[in-house]
Amino acid sequence: MKTKKDSLTKLFFDLVSIPSPSGKELEVSEFIKSHVDNLGLKSKFDKTGHLNGSNTNNLIVKIAGNTNKPFWLFIAHMDTVETGEEIIKPKIVKNIIVSSGETILGADNKSSVAAMLEVLKEVNKWDVKPNIIVAFVTSEEKGIMGSSLLNIDDKVQYAFNVDGGMGVGTFVYKSLGEVPFEIELYGKASHSAIEPEKGINAIKTASLIISKLKLGRTKKGLVLNIGKISGGRANNVIPDKVIMSGEIRAFTQGEIDNEILNIKKIIKNESNKTGCKYEFFAHPKAGAPPLSLDKNHPIIKIAKKATEAAKLKFNLKQGFFTSDANFIGQKYPVITVDRGGKAPHSNDESIGVKELHKLKKLILEVVRQATL
Repeated sequence: MKTKKDSLTKLFFDLVSIPSPSGKELEVSEFIKSHVDNLGLKSKFDKTGHLNGSNTNNLIVKIAGNTNKPFWLFIAHMDTVETGEEIIKPKIVKNIIVSSGETILGADNKSSVAAMLEVLKEVNKWDVKPNIIVAFVTSEEKGIMGSSLLNIDDKVQYAFNVDGGMGVGTFVYKSLGEVPFEIELYGKASHSAIEPEKGINAIKTASLIISKLKLGRTKKGLVLNIGKISGGRANNVIPDKVIMSGEIRAFTQGEIDNEILNIKKIIKNESNKTGCKYEFFAHPKAGAPPLSLDKNHPIIKIAKKATEAAKLKFNLKQGFFTSDANFIGQKYPVITVDRGGKAPHSNDESIGVKELHKLKKLILEVVRQATL
């Protein structure tokens, strides 16, 4: 016997059944556009897809209730971490939505997309309409985020990023910035048995550098990781080149800058010991700026009031992740509205049917305040 689905749950099922790995969101964006058009709402695609390699663009939907007031912006990304090779087959088990177990579910972030579409449907029926803009954006999970390219013509007062997996009622006011980097080490090749003393071992130098780096997370939340390392030619050759790549994440730009200086110092010291030459490359444009909002900012008071109106428990947290909010926050005050769900990016991912409805209710309460 099949479980009867309400409109929100059915919409979520429809969305996750459409493959949309990062950069390949065209089909789901067209589905969303068609849905919005059927509601009689104004929407348009921007022209940013060619800038981040997506086969579609950010989709912007607008409801203008009062031309004298600024807009509140809502963000939800369309892509997921799926490969697109297998169709996601959602099902409901004891009121919890899961996949078949062979793929992710895609609640990150299509639960947010579904909730926002249902919110748009309800708000469009209100007699007194708010000024809201909803941007469905590309490539949050991989590559250049569509949100970093988003350009809103209208005046925006507040922004709400609907994402995250810590529970509905949780809001994230602070997120880690990210800077990827590369370290290139240049030693000298020689035969490892005949004349090893003539070589300069780049792998040995890399190991010395890694041993001095404080990998992992500090008490303040800074994260340093070496994620990839490659080098060497053969077992009988002293390796003359190594490339290491990693990332720094922190809540402030100052912490990131200080860590870069520390890494450079360690590279220099250890390379000087072995005779290796080196180069260090930081790639801030491939990462994201840190996000930090004052805990007393008015947008947080709005979030708390909406949560209480929705009869949910309010939580304010810092997020050990990078999201669309990091880029949106460079232009507008932004807070992340947690969408709920469990085990994102894994085949065990799930979200409760009740959670979906709580998310919709919470967003509606946020939007309701825009009419006051």
